[in-house]
Amino acid sequence: MIFSQIEYFWFFGIVFTLYWAVPRRARLWVLVPASLLFYGTWNFKYLLLLLATTGLDYFSAIQIDRNTSARVRKAWLVGSLSANLGILAVFKYYGFFAHSLVALGEAVGLNVHLTTLELLLPVGVSFYTFQSMSYTIDVYRGVEKPVHNPLHYVAFVSFFPQLVAGPIVRARHLVHQLEAPADFEIGRFKSGAKLFAWGLWKKNIFADLVAVRCVDIVFAAPADFDTPTLWIGALAYSLQIYADFSGYSDMARGSARMLGYELPLNFDTPYRSLSITEFWRRWHMSLSSWLRDYLYISLGGNRKGRHRTWINLFLTMLLGGLWHGANWTFVVWGGLHGAALAVHKVFLERFAGRPGMARARETLGWRAFAGLSTFLFVCLCFVLFRTTTFGHALDYFAGLFTAQGGRRLVDLGAVVPIFVFAAATLLDARFRFATWYPRIPWPLRSVGYAAAALVLLLLTPTTQVPFVYFQF
Repeated sequence: MIFSQIEYFWFFGIVFTLYWAVPRRARLWVLVPASLLFYGTWNFKYLLLLLATTGLDYFSAIQIDRNTSARVRKAWLVGSLSANLGILAVFKYYGFFAHSLVALGEAVGLNVHLTTLELLLPVGVSFYTFQSMSYTIDVYRGVEKPVHNPLHYVAFVSFFPQLVAGPIVRARHLVHQLEAPADFEIGRFKSGAKLFAWGLWKKNIFADLVAVRCVDIVFAAPADFDTPTLWIGALAYSLQIYADFSGYSDMARGSARMLGYELPLNFDTPYRSLSITEFWRRWHMSLSSWLRDYLYISLGGNRKGRHRTWINLFLTMLLGGLWHGANWTFVVWGGLHGAALAVHKVFLERFAGRPGMARARETLGWRAFAGLSTFLFVCLCFVLFRTTTFGHALDYFAGLFTAQGGRRLVDLGAVVPIFVFAAATLLDARFRFATWYPRIPWPLRSVGYAAAALVLLLLTPTTQVPFVYFQF
C-alpha cells in the first residue's frame, strides 16, 4: 500500500473517521493498530521484526536512564545499537559484502566460499532503525527523557505516515504530540489535504511521467542514445528523484497534519542551493541532520583540527552513501559528496574572509555560477545513484562527455515537465506562490483545483512507478 494508490485513500479515510470519532484518550488505540496494519500489508512477518526492535529500544532507554553506572548505561546503549545495526547488516548488507569478498578473492586468485542469504529487505528498515537509534542515543546523552508509556513509544516508531520512508523524526518532535493529541481543526485539515495533493501531483506528474517516458528508457541503454538525450536523461532523473521523494514527504506530512500531527520539513528547494553544503542543509534534511548529530559529531566533528574535520566529513558521507543502498555505486556517490563538502570547507577557510569576497559572492554572476555548478555536480553524481554497476555508469558518463551518436528521444510529455518544474522551483523564490495564491477569489481557485485534478487524471502514467526511496 503506497500513498498514490486508491487502497491508501480507503485506508486513510477509515482511519481518519475512526480517529476523530473516538475520545481523545482512545485515539492512539486507533492509530497504533492502523499503523501496524499499514506496515503488515507489505510483509506481515517483518511486522514482528519491527515490534521486536521497538520493544528492545523501549526497554533499553528506560534502563539507560535508570542506571547511574556509566559502564552499565553504555552497555545498554551498545546492546541497543548493536541490535539495530545487526538487523541492517543481516538484511541489507550481508549479501553485498559477501559477494564483494568473493569477487575480491577471485581478483587476487583466491577461491573464497561464503554462504549467501537471499532475504527480502524489510521495507523502511533503514528509516525506522535510525529513528529508534536516535532516541536511545538521546536518552544516553541526557537530552531526552525515556518514554514510559509503551503505547506512546510504539506509536512514535510505527506512525504510519512516515514509517516507510521518513522523515526520520526525533522523539522530541513527535512524542509530546502523541502524549497530548491535538483537537480537530478545519484549517489544519485543509492545509494537510492541500499538502498531500501537491505531493501526489509531484509524484504522479513530475516524477512518474519523466520516469516512464524518459529516465527508464535512457538509463536502460545509454549507449543507444546521443549525447543531448543523455544530458536530458540525467536532468530528468534529478527531477524525478526530487519530485518523487519530496512528493512522498509532502504526502506523509499532509497525512499526519490531517490527523493533527506535525512532521518536520524534509526538503527546502535544494536545487536553489549555492554550494554543496547548502544543498545538504536543504536535501533530505532529516537524514542529513541525523548524520551530522549522530555520526559526524561522534567522529569528532570539527573539534580535532582542520584535517580531521575534512576526514570526518568524507567518512560521514561515505557511510551515508552506504545507508542508501548495498552497492558500491552508492558508496562512491557518498564519497564524492563527502569530498565536495571537504573542498567547500577548505574554500571557506582560505577565501571567504578575504577583502571583497563577501561582496563578490552577492553578485548575480557569482550566484549564477555557484548555483549552476552545484546543481551540475549533484546531477552528475545522481548518475551513479541511478545506475547499478560501474560499467553502466561509465557508459553513461562516456556518452555525456563525448560526441556520441545514436537515437534522439524527443518526447514533449517528458521534456515539458522538466522545464515546468524547474521554472516553478526557481520562480517560487521570487514570487512565493503560497503567499499570493490564497488571495485569488475562491471561484477562480476552485477552477485551478479542478484543472489540476483533471491534469492528474489524464497524465498519470498507467505504469505503477514505486517510490525511489522505498528500496532503502
